[in-house]
Amino acid sequence: MPSKICPGCGKEKDYTEYYLAPLLHSTKDGRRSRCIQCYSDMARKHREANPDYLKQYALTKKKKSAADSRESQTSERIRKNMAAVIKASQEKIKACQLPLVRQQYKRSIQKAIEILEKENKIN
Repeated sequence: MPSKICPGCGKEKDYTEYYLAPLLHSTKDGRRSRCIQCYSDMARKHREANPDYLKQYALTKKKKSAADSRESQTSERIRKNMAAVIKASQEKIKACQLPLVRQQYKRSIQKAIEILEKENKIN
Protein backbone atom coordinates (compact mmCIF):
# COMPACT_ATOMS: atom_id res chain seq x y z
CA MET A 1 0.00 0.00 0.00
CA PRO A 2 1.36 3.47 -0.86
CA SER A 3 2.44 5.71 1.97
CA LYS A 4 3.64 9.25 2.55
CA ILE A 5 5.21 11.32 5.31
CA CYS A 6 2.99 13.63 7.34
CA PRO A 7 4.55 17.10 7.79
CA GLY A 8 2.73 17.47 11.13
CA CYS A 9 4.07 14.46 13.01
CA GLY A 10 6.87 13.45 10.64
CA LYS A 11 5.77 9.81 10.52
CA GLU A 12 5.37 7.73 7.40
CA LYS A 13 1.79 6.45 7.18
CA ASP A 14 -0.41 4.57 4.70
CA TYR A 15 -2.77 6.55 2.46
CA THR A 16 -5.68 5.14 4.46
CA GLU A 17 -4.57 7.30 7.40
CA TYR A 18 -5.13 10.53 5.43
CA TYR A 19 -8.37 12.31 4.60
CA LEU A 20 -9.32 12.55 0.94
CA ALA A 21 -8.68 16.03 -0.44
CA PRO A 22 -11.71 17.98 -1.72
CA LEU A 23 -12.01 18.32 -5.49
CA LEU A 24 -11.22 22.02 -5.45
CA HIS A 25 -8.08 21.52 -3.36
CA SER A 26 -6.92 18.25 -4.79
CA THR A 27 -3.32 17.20 -4.56
CA LYS A 28 -1.29 14.89 -6.76
CA ASP A 29 -2.16 11.86 -4.67
CA GLY A 30 -5.74 12.97 -3.85
CA ARG A 31 -5.11 13.06 -0.10
CA ARG A 32 -4.70 15.86 2.44
CA SER A 33 -1.15 16.72 3.45
CA ARG A 34 -1.52 15.94 7.17
CA CYS A 35 -2.73 12.67 8.64
CA ILE A 36 -6.11 12.23 10.34
CA GLN A 37 -4.53 12.26 13.81
CA CYS A 38 -2.74 15.58 13.13
CA TYR A 39 -5.99 17.18 11.89
CA SER A 40 -7.87 16.05 14.99
CA ASP A 41 -5.05 17.34 17.24
CA MET A 42 -5.11 20.72 15.45
CA ALA A 43 -8.90 20.97 15.85
CA ARG A 44 -8.74 20.07 19.55
CA LYS A 45 -6.01 22.66 20.19
CA HIS A 46 -8.01 25.32 18.35
CA ARG A 47 -11.15 24.55 20.38
CA GLU A 48 -9.20 24.71 23.65
CA ALA A 49 -7.44 27.95 22.70
CA ASN A 50 -10.61 29.72 21.48
CA PRO A 51 -13.58 28.82 23.72
CA ASP A 52 -15.13 32.30 23.39
CA TYR A 53 -14.95 32.16 19.61
CA LEU A 54 -16.81 28.85 19.57
CA LYS A 55 -19.55 30.18 21.86
CA GLN A 56 -19.97 33.29 19.72
CA TYR A 57 -19.99 31.19 16.56
CA ALA A 58 -22.70 28.95 17.99
CA LEU A 59 -24.85 31.97 18.92
CA THR A 60 -24.57 33.62 15.52
CA LYS A 61 -25.25 30.36 13.78
CA LYS A 62 -28.45 29.85 15.78
CA LYS A 63 -29.62 33.38 14.98
CA LYS A 64 -29.54 32.82 11.25
CA SER A 65 -32.70 31.67 9.63
CA ALA A 66 -32.37 27.96 9.00
CA ALA A 67 -34.22 28.10 5.69
CA ASP A 68 -32.20 31.02 4.29
CA SER A 69 -28.83 29.58 5.22
CA ARG A 70 -29.79 26.12 3.96
CA GLU A 71 -30.96 27.48 0.60
CA SER A 72 -27.92 29.65 0.00
CA GLN A 73 -25.50 26.93 1.09
CA THR A 74 -27.23 24.34 -1.08
CA SER A 75 -27.29 26.50 -4.20
CA GLU A 76 -23.66 27.55 -3.71
CA ARG A 77 -22.64 23.94 -3.10
CA ILE A 78 -24.52 22.84 -6.23
CA ARG A 79 -22.79 25.49 -8.33
CA LYS A 80 -19.34 24.52 -7.05
CA ASN A 81 -19.95 20.80 -7.45
CA MET A 82 -21.40 21.17 -10.93
CA ALA A 83 -18.52 23.34 -12.07
CA ALA A 84 -16.11 20.69 -10.79
CA VAL A 85 -18.11 17.93 -12.53
CA ILE A 86 -18.05 19.84 -15.81
CA LYS A 87 -14.31 20.48 -15.61
CA ALA A 88 -13.48 16.89 -14.63
CA SER A 89 -15.71 15.48 -17.38
CA GLN A 90 -14.13 17.75 -20.00
CA GLU A 91 -10.67 16.56 -18.98
CA LYS A 92 -11.79 12.93 -19.13
CA ILE A 93 -13.27 13.45 -22.59
CA LYS A 94 -9.92 14.73 -23.84
CA ALA A 95 -8.09 11.74 -22.35
CA CYS A 96 -10.63 9.07 -23.30
CA GLN A 97 -10.25 7.02 -26.46
CA LEU A 98 -13.49 5.02 -26.25
CA PRO A 99 -16.45 6.69 -28.03
CA LEU A 100 -19.15 5.25 -25.74
CA VAL A 101 -17.40 6.51 -22.62
CA ARG A 102 -16.92 9.93 -24.26
CA GLN A 103 -20.69 10.10 -24.88
CA GLN A 104 -21.30 9.28 -21.22
CA TYR A 105 -19.08 12.15 -20.06
CA LYS A 106 -20.74 14.53 -22.53
CA ARG A 107 -24.16 13.58 -21.10
CA SER A 108 -22.94 14.28 -17.57
CA ILE A 109 -21.76 17.73 -18.69
CA GLN A 110 -25.15 18.43 -20.27
CA LYS A 111 -26.96 17.40 -17.09
CA ALA A 112 -24.71 19.60 -14.97
CA ILE A 113 -25.32 22.58 -17.24
CA GLU A 114 -29.09 21.99 -17.10
CA ILE A 115 -29.01 21.95 -13.31
CA LEU A 116 -26.98 25.16 -13.23
CA GLU A 117 -29.44 26.85 -15.62
CA LYS A 118 -32.41 25.80 -13.47
CA GLU A 119 -30.59 27.11 -10.39
CA ASN A 120 -29.96 30.47 -12.08
CA LYS A 121 -33.63 30.78 -13.11
CA ILE A 122 -34.71 30.19 -9.50
CA ASN A 123 -32.29 32.76 -8.08
